[in-house]
This record gives sequence, structure tokens and C-alpha cells, in this order.
Amino acid sequence: MRAFLAIPIPGEVQQLLAVEAANFPKLRPVRAEQMHLTLRFLGDLPHRTLRAAMDALGPVVAAQAPFDIAVERVGCFPDRKRAVVVWAGLAAGELQAAALVHGIADALAGIGIERDPRPWTGHVTLGRFRKPTRVAGKSLDSEARFGKFRAAEVVLYTSEIRPEGPIHSPMHRMPLAQTHT
Repeated sequence: MRAFLAIPIPGEVQQLLAVEAANFPKLRPVRAEQMHLTLRFLGDLPHRTLRAAMDALGPVVAAQAPFDIAVERVGCFPDRKRAVVVWAGLAAGELQAAALVHGIADALAGIGIERDPRPWTGHVTLGRFRKPTRVAGKSLDSEARFGKFRAAEVVLYTSEIRPEGPIHSPMHRMPLAQTHT
């Protein structure tokens, strides 16, 4: 089963991100309701491995306090001369999310799932180009502000690839630490 771990994004932020994606000609946009902050792509794993991963991740996620995320600025991977992915970045919450990503990597390594060799970069994918595309500098808005929200859970999503785009479905939700005052 193709799966990944992510922090869900509220609808109002998703809608603003979708409007931004529409500004890029030839971009295949991610549907608003499918936008999320990926923490770790897991790939195709058997059900028993996913269950073991959830057991290993529970304490890691429960130890992380909820935190605020601000989604701002627009960029592209790998660069604007040959862009494949257009994204929105994080202005707040990136350090907390990175710490969570590190804890997730440690927990998964403990059950035999290899670490991702690429460094994690906090971003929300707005869309993809079919082939590398030159993106005008004016399209990449370093001043764009899409909103703030509270990260309160990590979700294990399954991902089904379809001709009209991937469909991400929540499979398991893990709340971040619940603080009591």
C-alpha cells in the first residue's frame, strides 16, 4: 500500500494555495482538498509493516506538543530554470516539524524502514509540471502569505494514483501531545 505521513492543512489555507497554483500556466495543480505538509513518504508497504510503523510512531508523535505553522512564499524544485514542482514554504513551525521528522525517521529506522537519504524541506506542493519548465522570477512570490494554523495531528495517508491525479485518504490519525491547563 502506497502511504505517507503528513500534517493536514485546514480548508481555508488549502483554498488560498489552490488560487496561487492557478497562477502558473501548464502547472498540473494539486486539488485543494489533497494539499498537506508531508513529513515522510513511506512508499509501498505491506499492511503489517504499516501497523508496525503506527505502533512505533505513536510515542514519537504523542511526545510532540502542537505547534503553529505559517505557510508563506512560493518557490520551485529543483530551480526556476527547470522547475518540476511549485511549492509554498513554511515561515513558522519548520523547526518543530523538522524535529518531528527526525523523531519519525528514528522510530521507523528502529523497525527496519530506511531513512530518507534526502534532507527534509518543509513545503506544501502546489503542483507539478509534466516536464521541466522555466518559471518567471515574478511568479515566485517571496511575500505571499497563505495563512497560519495549529498542527495538532499527524495522519497516515494512503495514496492511490489515478489518471486525474492522486487520491490521498486518511488511514490513521495520531494526535500530537495534548496539553492540559
